[in-house]
Amino acid sequence: MKTKSFFVGFALCALFAGCRGTTGVVANAKLTKPSETTQVEPRWQRVKIQPKSDRKITLCQKLNPVWWFGNIDAPSPPEKYRTGERNRLFRWRIRNLGHNLTFYVMGIADKESERVGRYPERVFNPNGGWNVASSRYGFFWLPFASYQHGTFKFYLGWRDRGNFGFKLNL
Repeated sequence: MKTKSFFVGFALCALFAGCRGTTGVVANAKLTKPSETTQVEPRWQRVKIQPKSDRKITLCQKLNPVWWFGNIDAPSPPEKYRTGERNRLFRWRIRNLGHNLTFYVMGIADKESERVGRYPERVFNPNGGWNVASSRYGFFWLPFASYQHGTFKFYLGWRDRGNFGFKLNL
């Protein structure tokens, strides 16, 4: 039941992100001052996301399946990546397989957008637990949810830079 309630709440937040009515105030709750050990969750924030570069991605590139599996942002590995090893370039390309697809075809990393959430500029909540956010580009709201507890990490959706992603570390 909690999972179903979460997903209903997540869908509502994705549709109506930015409303100030989601503060979680409970009727007849006893109000106390936060102590030094209590971590207070921040209010929902709205931030503008600017593309990392002025590079224009064309429609022809986005429709080309061969281009999807490249990495336009870092086509060659940095100096420190596996220096002196055989197949260094091949390993770099395999490591970043699908970069263009997740950032520019499925994602909105090349577009100016807006992101709403408690930690809109982060993938994970710095205090652990849930981080729910939503990115808006034009009429489209793109949801994101992440959870972190100990070594368990999970996220699904459009991340802080506009790229689509999924991660599950047990």
